Order: sequence, then structure tokens, then C-alpha cells
Amino acid sequence: MIIRNKFKLLFLFTFACLTTTAQEKLPLSPTDSIPVSSATSQEVVITGYLKPQFKLQTPTSVSILSKKDLELQSSQSMLPAVNTVPGVRMEERSPGSYRLSIRGSLIRSPYGVRNVKVYYNDFSLTDAGGNTYLNVLNVNDLSGIEVLKGPDGSLFGANSGGVVFLRSNVDTLSTLNIQGYGGSYGLFGESFHLSRNTGNHFWSIRQSFQRADGYRENTRNHRLFIQLSDKWQYKPGNSLEFYAFYSDLDYFTPGGLTHEQYVENPRQARPATATMPGSVEQKTRISTKMYFGGIHHKMNFMNHFSHQFSIWGNHVDFIYPFITNYEIRNEDNWGLRTFLSWDTNKPYYATWNASADIGLEGQRLVTDAYNYDNHAGEKGDIQAYNNILNYQFFPFLRGKFRWEKILVEAAVSVNMNGYHFRDITLLKKDFPREWMPHIALNYRISDPVALRLTFSKGYSIPTTAEVRPSDNKIHYNLNAEKGWNIETGVRFAFLNGRLSGDLSVFHYLLQDGIISQMDSLGNTYFINSGKIRQIGVEYSSSFLLIPYSPSHPFLKKLSWNCSYTYAHYNYDQYKSNGNDYSNNRVAGIPRNVLINSLELNFPFQIYCFIQHNYTSRIPLNDANSEFADSYHLLSAKLGAHLDTKPYLPSSVHFFADNILNQKYSLGNDLNAFGKRYYNAAPTFNFQIGVKWEI
Repeated sequence: MIIRNKFKLLFLFTFACLTTTAQEKLPLSPTDSIPVSSATSQEVVITGYLKPQFKLQTPTSVSILSKKDLELQSSQSMLPAVNTVPGVRMEERSPGSYRLSIRGSLIRSPYGVRNVKVYYNDFSLTDAGGNTYLNVLNVNDLSGIEVLKGPDGSLFGANSGGVVFLRSNVDTLSTLNIQGYGGSYGLFGESFHLSRNTGNHFWSIRQSFQRADGYRENTRNHRLFIQLSDKWQYKPGNSLEFYAFYSDLDYFTPGGLTHEQYVENPRQARPATATMPGSVEQKTRISTKMYFGGIHHKMNFMNHFSHQFSIWGNHVDFIYPFITNYEIRNEDNWGLRTFLSWDTNKPYYATWNASADIGLEGQRLVTDAYNYDNHAGEKGDIQAYNNILNYQFFPFLRGKFRWEKILVEAAVSVNMNGYHFRDITLLKKDFPREWMPHIALNYRISDPVALRLTFSKGYSIPTTAEVRPSDNKIHYNLNAEKGWNIETGVRFAFLNGRLSGDLSVFHYLLQDGIISQMDSLGNTYFINSGKIRQIGVEYSSSFLLIPYSPSHPFLKKLSWNCSYTYAHYNYDQYKSNGNDYSNNRVAGIPRNVLINSLELNFPFQIYCFIQHNYTSRIPLNDANSEFADSYHLLSAKLGAHLDTKPYLPSSVHFFADNILNQKYSLGNDLNAFGKRYYNAAPTFNFQIGVKWEI
């Protein structure tokens, strides 16, 4: 009853605000039906939905992190920037060990990325087995991140959380950028980016390296990344792009601590016990080498038609000495994506407009997985071997129609997924074909205000690492999770674009949710939980409090950004090992997250960025008997853009993180055996950086 009343008040407040502004009329842009007054909204272009479109006209929940948003945060990791997106949570159990969730699902991700589809440029970084090696990328090599929140399998295949697009090239300028930074706990990093226009070609070279000793014992890490790309604009509107990168990532894993160990010495690695060696003794670490290549072709023809085609492949060498075994995986993944688009291309003042897209995507992954005894970081006798073939294939269809202020969008895909153990086990499972519809409505009440309603289905099969987890058993009976999501929201932009905001309210009922468990040896395995009910509110706003004024003697500009997430996620029906966890909170999900930031610009191109993050307490197990404490994180960045002169830096910065010196765990081991939940995050730490732009 309390939850229902809260939502009633929220909706009444929202519509009261809308009725007070519905009479405001503003002139239209000459390029589209988006208000000139909303300069901020016009600049924000969504690129993930097959073709570029303005955010104000997008009928789904989407957030964008620009290159500037990334640069205002830490140079070491994309985590602080990603966590400013409401509904998204990124954690780091140890440096280099990322996990990412959209609207929950951390209980399914003890490490890595699950039930979220990730694309890098125009290629799927998520393989056919459902795994995403997000940590092979360096934040300094990204030009932007786009997040589509909520299940969206109608265009992008199996996912029950959302879709993330990572961009490395978003401009066509000839530049040379060199950056170096260093800081606490042995941090050192550098990046190099050279891009040139030569005739019809735009090519670039990216290279970055980062290493650190880490805050905790056994957390030494390094990452090397090299990328080559070329875009050949062989005809107006037609292009052929090529990407290739190599990533070499190696990081040690300290392991989880009990609360007593965490309080006594949060920097220690998991200690040995009477029956089990510790992380240091077993030299636990993860090494990932990825070789990736892809080609993307785009063609426009006959005025109303366009076609895009992508093909990619990657090879991964994965090594993981763990407490109980020494795992080696060799993976080869191939994929393609193609779609044909039709658009009436009517001018902005036309009463109606329509478009349609039809396409398909498919991937094939072959994994050779070996497990050996671990003798102090050296492999011993073999424990298990499997050769696994994973496949996924889905055709999709979308139509979009606009009539004056109303925009209707409908899409659907048919997902075919399965795996085949081609070793002596000969296990094979083809999941039933799954239809994933998506229907969305966008209604522009007035030019700066748009309402939206979305109805979509989520579906995510168990990944290779869940069917064959670290216990070396094949969990053949693990089912796909699926559910229906209904969502409503409002976007607005007032005061000539100085104030903009986005509010979403959703209800998502997930069935057969996949839940991680740990056995007595510390091995992770997975079960289906029954039903999970997810009710959430997400809000973000940006307010330019003081517009840029070059004549002001002190404060040239002041802007404020805010994001808030309310996550009422509960097990609706869930029984396991004779225990009934129904109505308990979903482990790993904080109820409230509030983030506020201020950006101040001073004379001489000096800037200051301050951010505060409040995260409420987090349940650590299904029984809700243990909780991680709430915490307040304060960070700040002070920098200056210098006059560009040959051989002199173009900018310098100083970044301070966890200024309040909070003791907290960022990346808890959920449902951990022996109550080893905690992975302590660094206390106060800093970075100093310098950049050249030529």
C-alpha cells in the first residue's frame, strides 16, 4: 500500500507539472520537430537505434555519457562516470574486475557482465555465449557511452537488462592526443591517439597502457590496448569502416573477506584456513588477451533506402588460477549483423513521417575450457575439459510512424539460442524460440515536454560461464530468465535548454531469474529463483545555473547535474534448499542512490568538478541477514585548459577520490560461503594528469 501511494503521488506531481507548461509554444527547428529552445536536447543525438534520432523524440529510456562526461571523472576507470546514469550500477571487486548491471541483476553477476548486451562501435562485444569482456577496454580510448535501459531484445537479441553502446570514434578531425597520469597505489597510465584525414579516408591509431599495484594485497594489474581503424568514404552517404584491436589485461584477485577480517585489515587478501589455501598462496589472478577485428559497410540508395552490414570476429586467451583450480579457456567468436532501412524522408513540417527496418544478427562461439589443479599458481593434473559450441541468431523487424505530435514505434525479434558440448558429455540444448516484442509511444505535449510509454519483453539465456561455472559441473537444467516490463516517463527542457530532465517509472516482473550461489570451496554456481518483482524510479536532470559569461570577473559558468535511482526489487516467489526467501530484497541492489555534481568554470580556463554519491545499504545474501553499510563518496577534479603552444601541455588536472575517506566495499561477493562478502575499495586516493593536443 505504501508503494502504491508513493507512485500515485509521483504521477500526480508529474502531471501537475506538465499541465502548467502544456500551453507554452516554441518555434521549431528547421531540421526536425524539436524545439530550437531546447538546445541541449538538440545536441543530444541517440545513435543506438539503427539511425540517429534526437533524444526528446525517443520513446524509450536512454542515457548518454559524452566525451566530456568521461573526462570529468577518473582517468583510471569508466566506473565513476557509468554510475552517474540512474538505474545503472558498475562495480569493481578488484582493479580490472568489472561487473555491470542495468536495473538490477548483480545477483547474477559475481564477476563480468550478464544479461546486458554490449556493442563496441558497430560490433557486438557480447559473444554468443552471453559473456562480455568489458574490462579489455580503457576509458581513455572511449569517445562516448550510450545506455538503453530496460529489456530491448526486439532489435538487439537476448537481454533482460538493457543495451550499452561504446564508441571510440565520433569525430572526423585530424588530431594528435597524448595523455599521461599517475597517482596513489602505484598508478601509472598513458594514452596516445593519432587520427588523420587523407583523401576519402579517415584513419586513426589508439594506444593506451595502465598499471597499478592496487589498494589491497594481491591486486597488481596492467592493461595494454592497441587499436587501428579506417573509414573510407568512397561515395557521399556510403562508407566502409575497418577496426582491429589487441588487448592484454592481467590482474590479481584478492578474494572476499568476512566482516571481522574486513574490519581488522581491509587491505588484506583472502587468508588461508585450516583446510584451504589463501589468494596469495595460490597466486590467484586473471589474464585476458583479446584479438578483435571487424568491418562495417553503410550504403544509401534510391533516396529512401539504406543498408548496413557488419561482420566481426575475436579470439580470447583466458587464464584464471583460482583457489581450487587453474582454468584455461580458448574462445573463438564470429558474428554478423545486417539490416535494410526505409524512410519517407519527409521534411520537418510534414504532418506525418514513417520508417521501417528489417534485419538479422547471428553469432557462433567455440570454447575449449580446461581445468587443472592449482599448485601455487602453476597448473597441475587436469580436472575437467569441455569443448562447447554456442550459437545465437535472431531476425528483427521495426516500424515507426509519426503523426503530428504522436510517435508510435513497434518492433519484434525471434531469438534462437543454444549450446552443444562436443566432448564426451555430448550434451546439447536448443532453447525454445522466443519472440521479443517492443511497443513504444511518444507524445509531445508541448515542444519542450514529451511523454512516453513502453511495453517490452526481456529474455536472457544462461551464459557459458553459468552452464559450466567454476565448480566444473554442467548445469544442464538451468533455464532462461524472461519477463515483461512496462514503463512510463517524461522528458522536458525549459529556459532555452538550461534546465532539462528525464523521469522514468517502471514495473518489471522477471521469471526464473538466475541467481548466483557459492559452495564450501568458494566455487560459484547458479540456480533459477522463481519470480523477481522490480519496481523502480529513475530521474536525471541538468541545470545550467549560470550560463557562460566571458565578461564575469570570477565565475564564468556554473552547472548542476543530479541523478536518483529508487529500486524496490524483491523476490516474489523464491525457495531454495528448504528456505523460503519470498518477499525478501534482491541481494546486491541498494534501495536508493543519489548523485549530485557541480561544474564550475573560472578565468584562465580553470575548472572544478565536484561530485557526491550517496548509496544506501545493500543486502548481501538472499536471506537478508547481512547488509553492507550505506556510504557517501565525495570526489573532485581541478584542472586547467592551457593555451595551445608547440610541445607544451594543453591541459593539466588533479583528481581526488573518496575525499571523506569512507570505508566501503565496492563489489560484494553475494551469497558467499563463510560470509566472505567484502571486497574493500580504496580509501582516499588521487591522480595527477597532463595532456597534449596537437
